[in-house]
Amino acid sequence: MFYSRSPHTAATAHPLPFDSFLYLLRLVVQLIFAGSLLIAAGRSTDTRAQTTAAPATEQVQAATMRRYNIPAGPLSAALTQFSTEAGIFLVGANDLAQGKNSPGVQGSFSIQGALDILLTGTGLEAKRNAQGQYVLQLATSEVGTLPLMTVSTSADNLKQGTAEEGYRVSNVSGVGLWDERSLRDTPYSISVVPSDLIENINAQNMGQIFKMNPLTQEPIIQNFTGVPFVVIRGFESANPIHDGIPMASDGSAVSVIEIDRVEILSGTSGFLYGGGRVGGAVNYVTKNSTDVPLRRLTFGNYGGTQFYGHADVSGKFDERGRFGYRANLLYQGGDTAIGEPVNQKVANIVLDGHITDTLYADVKYTYNDYRKEATQPFFYMSERTSIDTSKRYSPKWASNDVESHKAYTSLRWDPSRHFTLRSAFSYQHRNMRVNQISLNQQMDRTFTQTLGNTADEAHENYGGYIYLDTRFSTFDIDHKLTLGYSSNLYKYFVSSDCCIRQSGMSNLSLNELKNIPEPEWGSSVGNQPKLPVWDDRYDNVLIGDDITFNDQWSAMVGLNYATTANKARGIFGDSHYEKSALTPTVSLLYKPIKEVTTYVSYMEALEKGTIVGNTYANYGKIFPPLVSKQYEVGAKYDINPNLLLSTALFRIEKANQYSVNCPGF
Repeated sequence: MFYSRSPHTAATAHPLPFDSFLYLLRLVVQLIFAGSLLIAAGRSTDTRAQTTAAPATEQVQAATMRRYNIPAGPLSAALTQFSTEAGIFLVGANDLAQGKNSPGVQGSFSIQGALDILLTGTGLEAKRNAQGQYVLQLATSEVGTLPLMTVSTSADNLKQGTAEEGYRVSNVSGVGLWDERSLRDTPYSISVVPSDLIENINAQNMGQIFKMNPLTQEPIIQNFTGVPFVVIRGFESANPIHDGIPMASDGSAVSVIEIDRVEILSGTSGFLYGGGRVGGAVNYVTKNSTDVPLRRLTFGNYGGTQFYGHADVSGKFDERGRFGYRANLLYQGGDTAIGEPVNQKVANIVLDGHITDTLYADVKYTYNDYRKEATQPFFYMSERTSIDTSKRYSPKWASNDVESHKAYTSLRWDPSRHFTLRSAFSYQHRNMRVNQISLNQQMDRTFTQTLGNTADEAHENYGGYIYLDTRFSTFDIDHKLTLGYSSNLYKYFVSSDCCIRQSGMSNLSLNELKNIPEPEWGSSVGNQPKLPVWDDRYDNVLIGDDITFNDQWSAMVGLNYATTANKARGIFGDSHYEKSALTPTVSLLYKPIKEVTTYVSYMEALEKGTIVGNTYANYGKIFPPLVSKQYEVGAKYDINPNLLLSTALFRIEKANQYSVNCPGF
């Protein structure tokens, strides 16, 4: 195999059967089937209830009182809990509620009265229409102050994270097993990049975003997949997270048109997502349908002659707003500013909806076909300052072709105010072919070359989680207890005749590199069938408790029984690895005033150990997993709705391994 991935260790694991994944998939299918039976059983009753309620007068509604105990927090979560308890479906809640916070509601109120309290300070209101439905909309006073152009087809103007709000985002979609929550009340250093910022800087890839973000250093963009290798707190975070599902490898190319927001966690994420990611984690949150019809067509230029066209279409299928769609299409072609021909076609399709008032599901699919020529070489050198990155140093035959398919599905079921079931699953498949040049600097600052041709290879990523939230109180202490399981698997397929390496011309200067002729590769590459040669797997069994003592004090505690496994065969030899460890987390939060949250957090992260190679006396020994520790003290201050200040002090204790060569080896 010939690219940035190397046969980096002989450390690997036990064959990974698909039993755990098949079990999870069967479980979700059974849950959906059971939900369908419940829907069918209750459909006639629900229909009669809605028909009877439609002509009800406001006086009758006001007389129907119910007691609510919904805590302050993210508005979308509060409205979901309220809809479940009140037995209503709230039209328009998906986009309008996102990023806003609710003061909650406690006490006995009518439906309208409780909604009025829940929406206090949000700039939103809920009204009942002639069909008896409750519709969430901008408050009358808010609508009256909007400029005329704002009341247009763009749903993005109705949500947080806009340029007018300083790209400020108030909530995170979720962190590991913890559900959506206020950014200020999350005891980790997190930065959220909203879709408006991605669009307004005309970002071609996420590398441009990470350059601007205060928590990340300028990343290396993986030439072959388009996934950036982000550096956070001095450690590289190569394995991304998609919609809360961690990938066991770098995954498929990330296209900016499929991304709604990017949530960057700075700090150890081991308890949250399993092994690795010592410095932090990056969660790519993909787009959903919009409540307001969206019809957007954009043409632009990424630099050089890279012109592109992007279509974004979204809306609802039905008048009640239960079922929605979204489609993003991109075509890009031309040369970069330094003369690298690029051609890319992306299609992203989303279908989502409320199957019932308490059951939400979505299905998402992304296809990406990417080709780039004159891919920049790998430089192995002692003086990086001698390289001018604004120039191209590769011939056009040094290229890579990537074709990927990604599919996601998620489900959320709120059968009562005491329980929530959340699950998500993903599958990614990537085919690649690469011609690459590696350059080694000599003492006279000229370069020798290694030329590589890697035949078609396949990469597969599977991921999923299932979490059950339960809410209860012990005396005056409120709990949100979460039990869950997550798993992710990476498989690499390649043929035994996958790769050819040749030595190029000797001692070329930088200016001569792009004239390197393409070797005669012959016909002996990639004729054998592709076989699995490398597997990585991470399994996590989790329990966490989000505890609220009072308005000022709260805590988040949890345990993750994490397993890391690897298996290598074929061109990587024959080795197995599987080890487990218990990784805890604990956070204590204190709010001296409503606008300020201070916290102290501790978390551990699991990393794969090593199978000792044959050049050492203890050849074959399997080391236990490495456990890293992180301590963090921080504070977050909501100065105003458009400005959140945060600061943190942290300490990372990362476990390492060392080797001593033995005589005779």
